[in-house]
Amino acid sequence: MNPLSIVAILFILASTAYFYRRKMVTMGLAVTNIAVYIASLIFPVIYEELAFAPFHLLPQYLPSHFYTIFTTMFLHSISDPLHLIMNVLVLIMIGITLERKMGAGKFLATYLISGLIASALWAVVNPLNHYAIGASGAIFGILGALGWLYPRERITIFLGFFIVPNVPAIFAVTIMGGLEVFYAAAGTGNVAHLAHVGGILGGFVMAAIIKSRQSGESRERRRIAESLISGKLRPLYELYEGQDIEGKNMLARAMDENIPEVRSAWLSQFASKKPCPKCGEKLFEKEGELRCRNGHAWR
Repeated sequence: MNPLSIVAILFILASTAYFYRRKMVTMGLAVTNIAVYIASLIFPVIYEELAFAPFHLLPQYLPSHFYTIFTTMFLHSISDPLHLIMNVLVLIMIGITLERKMGAGKFLATYLISGLIASALWAVVNPLNHYAIGASGAIFGILGALGWLYPRERITIFLGFFIVPNVPAIFAVTIMGGLEVFYAAAGTGNVAHLAHVGGILGGFVMAAIIKSRQSGESRERRRIAESLISGKLRPLYELYEGQDIEGKNMLARAMDENIPEVRSAWLSQFASKKPCPKCGEKLFEKEGELRCRNGHAWR
């Protein structure tokens, strides 16, 4: 691989990480796409070596080209700057809204995984030596996620060269997705419409996973609140007050710890050394709580 391509890959990774740490993923992706486009204009070898084609997934090529299914999301047509301009505009118009609602981490994961699914689906039905580039699949992914998670959120979309403001996200996904399915079935033009469909499906998958986890977290919060109200679950600091120095030290470390796994480890250590102060039964740690078999619990 040309050293310039290696530098481009490192820049993509570093730039994405930099903006992620600052919770500015959407703007970071826009900046990164523009920077890589300019670099590929000056050094075409970057465009040639970072673009993805289906044959890169074949066993004999995968070890040396595995990265292209990722890097191709940051490439755009050198001969058609409108390809980049439209993608960046749509990314900003949709991405800022979704990132603000779901958080930087979930947004970045949705964007990247949707882009990977988009390229993979496109590769299944296209000739091995046809290349696919662009952020469109990933952008359709965040559109799909927005429509799934926040269907009533109003956004601005492009239909051709027409700007349509104030459209509910669910309508935008339905309209854009329907058009892409039609174009893909008709086989029109040199646009990877099937990749756009794959991106939307990827966004749906990520949104479903995120929504399922959020529902589980909400149920857990309700359970804890109900237990505290009923008196079945007591605050951990109440257990702290009646302990000796060793017990207080372990509980203090658990209460101050933000990493769930480390917190559980301290609670487990406490449970292995101290009995339940209510009934004298053996304590055990479960789901971040200290419990005994008689139903006493602290969190």
